[in-house]
Amino acid sequence: MIRFGWLVFALGFALSNSDDSTKASDLSHISKPTKGQDLKPTVLAVFLARNKAHALPFFLGYFERLDYPKDRIFIWIHTDHNEDETARLLEEWRDGVASLYQRIDFISSSDVVYDALGVSDWTTERFEHLLRLRERALVAARERHVDYVLVREFDYEHRRR
Repeated sequence: MIRFGWLVFALGFALSNSDDSTKASDLSHISKPTKGQDLKPTVLAVFLARNKAHALPFFLGYFERLDYPKDRIFIWIHTDHNEDETARLLEEWRDGVASLYQRIDFISSSDVVYDALGVSDWTTERFEHLLRLRERALVAARERHVDYVLVREFDYEHRRR
């Protein structure tokens, strides 16, 4: 069973130690409100996917139908070590919707960074790799000055040796 829950991080505490010397001009890529208009908070949606081609069409369809302004959403996608069509599906989806969202970063890698016995094997190295990816996503959030981060990890079978 795949969990479609979101892990929500309020970045207020994380942003408090960011560089205060950032100028307003550095934030020009974010929509500015017009008089009388209240903009919704900016969000970075993080997708960490591996070997989930069977579930991606459902999830991405649901994500596209969210009732939230797409110009307030940044997307950060990382996929690696796939033995199915996950990378291709994510790349095709990105190409089809890129103009709707504030920005989409897509990273696909086939470099092996841990020694796993199979797709469900969770070694210490694999856990550390996932933690590094989460940290990179939070760095991206800080760089984009987003208000919230939503993380969706598609690897759900966590088994330690």
